Amino acid sequence: VPESSDANLEAVGGLLFENLFKMYPESKELFPFMRGQDPAKVTSKPMYKNHVKGVAKYVNDAVMGLGSLEDVAPVLESLGRRHNNYGTQAVHYDLVGNAFLATLEQALGPKGLWTPEAKESWTQVWGIVASTMKKGQGIE
Repeated sequence: VPESSDANLEAVGGLLFENLFKMYPESKELFPFMRGQDPAKVTSKPMYKNHVKGVAKYVNDAVMGLGSLEDVAPVLESLGRRHNNYGTQAVHYDLVGNAFLATLEQALGPKGLWTPEAKESWTQVWGIVASTMKKGQGIE
């Protein structure tokens, strides 16, 4: 997320969730605002917009803070603990991770920036984010 404006975060987060729901349609049931809803109608609702923007912001903040993992780890662990309230399981991090990588490929591929090295680096980044959240959640 080059610029962390609300519009950029909402666009990136929206694409991430669009990919998640396209790749794993059953994942819609994990989100109360999606259950039994027409996805086309949900995307304009404030609850959806706030969620996708929030997820993109957390990922952006985590990426920006990875140089100082001791600073970002408590935030991600806390976020992981909160996910206990949502019924999040370890496999869900893999689903979101795959959608995250697909989103990056869509954004970076046309610019020639999605290389095998970039994919490996971003896979490692997501691995750190996911493992730190799972640690906070107590499921690692």
